[in-house]
Amino acid sequence: MKNSLKSSCLINIGSAKSSSGFTLIEILVSIVIIAIGLLGVAGLQTVTLRQNYNSHLLTQASFQANDMIERMRANMMGVKDGAYDNVTGTEANPSCFPQCTPQQLAQYDANAWMTTTKSALNDGGTGGVTGTVDYNGDETFTIDIKWNEPALPGQVNADGDLLNSVQNTYVLRFKP
Repeated sequence: MKNSLKSSCLINIGSAKSSSGFTLIEILVSIVIIAIGLLGVAGLQTVTLRQNYNSHLLTQASFQANDMIERMRANMMGVKDGAYDNVTGTEANPSCFPQCTPQQLAQYDANAWMTTTKSALNDGGTGGVTGTVDYNGDETFTIDIKWNEPALPGQVNADGDLLNSVQNTYVLRFKP
């Protein structure tokens, strides 16, 4: 009886050894699959971070447009006198604050607005951020803000050249 137990145990152990475990090739294949998956996740993370930053810049442009709207609403005399009809973003600071005429206040607003817009959109002195306010003739104004943002990997222009940055625009039409 002892011999029959031994032989049955040997048979079970032998069959378990042949069907268990992984071969070296199986392990290498699984490592390659995991590595490809991790590279995909890393690439997705890079694009996500860039798009998150671009979204932040768009939000800042929206805040800056609303800032100019509020400045204009606070100086309705300047709006009625046409002081905001053609804001180019290059207006000098009239150095009159707080004793400004409506015209001077409009000039001050344009200067302060462009300074904060360039700072909010990370211009860094490159001149890549511009802002204008134009009167449309129907009691409405259009605010146009342009800035450069990082291009997506592989993004090309019309000639097929790779881009480092692309120009984005935020346009808002409003009635003060």
